[in-house]
Amino acid sequence: WLTLHELFHGSGPLPLFEPASLKTLVGERYGVVEEARVDMSAFLVLALGAADKPLYRETAEMILLERVLRSARSGAACLADGLQPDLDGQHGLVWAGLLSQEGALRFSDESQHAVLDFDAAITAVSGLLRLIYETESATVDDERRRADKLGALADHIHQSYLSPASPGIAAVSPWRQAGPATAVLRAGPFFSTSHSNGRRG
Repeated sequence: WLTLHELFHGSGPLPLFEPASLKTLVGERYGVVEEARVDMSAFLVLALGAADKPLYRETAEMILLERVLRSARSGAACLADGLQPDLDGQHGLVWAGLLSQEGALRFSDESQHAVLDFDAAITAVSGLLRLIYETESATVDDERRRADKLGALADHIHQSYLSPASPGIAAVSPWRQAGPATAVLRAGPFFSTSHSNGRRG
């Protein structure tokens, strides 16, 4: 996961470490877009290549659970204390918001139980990644307007997933400090139809 994460920072239409990409000049607001781009790209590579590679699938599931059950909760805890979440917390809230908005992440009424739908997560992540990559690709031959376009994308991501009324914050704000008591990953390696009937499998 970490290897893929770092490789994606150095790839794509505007690699982060190339000065001409201007990403570091757009400001802190673009940081969460870049982190979402590389982690979601890593998730997709692993998820889509997992058919005959169980370790790929397990790593893809770990990314989902890590971002939703740790990063997002960290971001929500900061907001509850009146603090600005760090980049990791913001990143988690983007994942939680995107997945909940697209129906891949659902909670019980008491927010004590979370369900992640793996296939729906692939669809949700693909949609946001398409927006990010299309926006970055559109600036490759437009250096004059690159910073403006990247800044507009960052504003869109922040407004969609990090504003007070955003789905990510709405999804995690009712969690108890410890977060959901249980999480079920639908279609994961340990999922069976007995889970959907309320029985342990």
